[in-house]
Parts: sequence; structure tokens; C-alpha cells
Amino acid sequence: MGRKSRLKKEARQERLRVEPKEILSSASSSFLKIAMTFAAMVIVFEIIVELFIDWLPLQLATASITTYLLQVTGLEVNTSGIHMILPNARWEVIADCTAIGAQVIFLSFVLAFPSSKKAKLFATGVGVPFIFAVNIVRLVALGWLTYLSPKLADYCHDFVWQMGFLFMVVGMWLAWIEWVVKREKNPAVSA
Repeated sequence: MGRKSRLKKEARQERLRVEPKEILSSASSSFLKIAMTFAAMVIVFEIIVELFIDWLPLQLATASITTYLLQVTGLEVNTSGIHMILPNARWEVIADCTAIGAQVIFLSFVLAFPSSKKAKLFATGVGVPFIFAVNIVRLVALGWLTYLSPKLADYCHDFVWQMGFLFMVVGMWLAWIEWVVKREKNPAVSA
């Protein structure tokens, strides 16, 4: 190899060499951008949810579906609007009981992450109904727990299900990145 070829090769290798600090700086910059976008999306969605959306139809649907499933599984439950009357408790299905918080966080994760519109639509179309369905399962389980062990039901409502939803939403987001975003023809994120 001649001197010119060797010098060109060394110059090309020097341009390709990236310092670890540069990699960390680039990664932290991307992470910071995603985190800031996520935070902004959560704030925007929460404002929209609080100011512009009437949740009564979703609350009524949630109460009705949960009551039906509890009755089908053998628990005597009645519904009056958004109020559910269980054998030893009375519930009011408020907007938070519809899993809107988990859906807002999931959508914010998805919209903040760099990916195609198609991938975002897929995540929304699958993720939001899935979260709603898991929430119905949560309410049915809490209905039975309220009947069988009210103290355990309170603990599960206040802690177990809250943590479960948090882990589920983060897991769904990470699964979406791995199974959808990284498998796109021109992914926004390298595999």
C-alpha cells in the first residue's frame, strides 16, 4: 500500500472514529428531546381531557360493561347511571375509572418517540382499546375482591393496580418500539 493510500485510509478511519463522550452526548440529547416531548404531550392531553371532553358516555359504558361482566360471573350488581351497587359496596365510576390516565401516558410515549405515522396509528389503534379492556378486567377483579375481601380490594385498588398499569404501559411502549418501530423499512430508530 502506498503512502497516499495509507494516509487516505487513516484519515477516513479518523473521521469514523467517534469518542465515547460524543456518543453519550448524542444519546442523552435524543433522550432529553423524547423526554421533553413526552412531558409536553402529557400536559397538553391532560388540559384537553380536563377542559374539553365530556367523559360521561365512557363512564356509563365502563359501568355498564363492568356490571354485565360481574353479573355474568355470578355477582349480584346493579347499575344506576355511573353508580354501581355491589353486595357490600357502592361505586361511582368517575373519569379516572375509565383508564384515561394510562391512555394519556401511553399516547404521549408513542407520539414523543420518533417513528412513522403508520407505526403511531398502529400503536394507538391497538394500545388504547387494549388499555380499556385491561381496565375492565381490573374493575371486575376489584368487584370480586370487594365482595370477598374489602381490605384487600382497597390495597389492590390503591397500589397493586396502579403499579400494574404503570408497568403495563411502559411495557407496551417498549414492545411497540421493539416489534413495530425497529422493524419498519426505514426505521427512525436503528435496531
